[in-house]
Amino acid sequence: MRLATGHFVHDGFYFRFAGGIGGVSDKFTGDGRGNDGPSGPLDGTVSGFAPATEVALGYTFFRGWVFGLAIDTLTMPRGSATLADDVSNFEFKTSQSAHYGLFVDYYLDPLRGFHLQASGGIASYVMGQGDADDPPTIAPPHAAVGFGFMLGVGNQWWLDRDWSIGVLPRLMLAWSSGSDEFGGSFSHRTFGYSLLLSATYH
Repeated sequence: MRLATGHFVHDGFYFRFAGGIGGVSDKFTGDGRGNDGPSGPLDGTVSGFAPATEVALGYTFFRGWVFGLAIDTLTMPRGSATLADDVSNFEFKTSQSAHYGLFVDYYLDPLRGFHLQASGGIASYVMGQGDADDPPTIAPPHAAVGFGFMLGVGNQWWLDRDWSIGVLPRLMLAWSSGSDEFGGSFSHRTFGYSLLLSATYH
């Protein structure tokens, strides 16, 4: 039996980058704008396809336990939603959900690749402008800040003594709020899901 330290072992310094595909579902409320000013409240769920990323940096302080900092993102190139009565469907420009948090990644067996990870911390949602044609109405672009967490479970396979590649299904959930340039307020509950391909130095 090998000790859980050395080559082909998940120990010491940890660096991961990952990319993949997923989706975003953002439930939000806020204020719409028309050609003549405020057009009334908006309330609905914007959803769409979203490329996903993760960058994480940490250290293995205890056998199998990695602690550090992670940035997780989902970038939705376009989204759509019905947000108000008697207003046509809104089409949204690029929006992004991002989490900046403390994370833990736990390897049940440091010699193998199965792991569970979680993080919590600051979350942001940058919403691109939403446009409806009939009548002409916009959901103004803005940035919102709040709290969020991430959960993931995956498996990795060794490439050499310190590098491994793997798959990582991931869930993200966040609550945030902000205001637009016109003074309108917005609140968001953002759910994201993704499947990542990861490369880890560990």
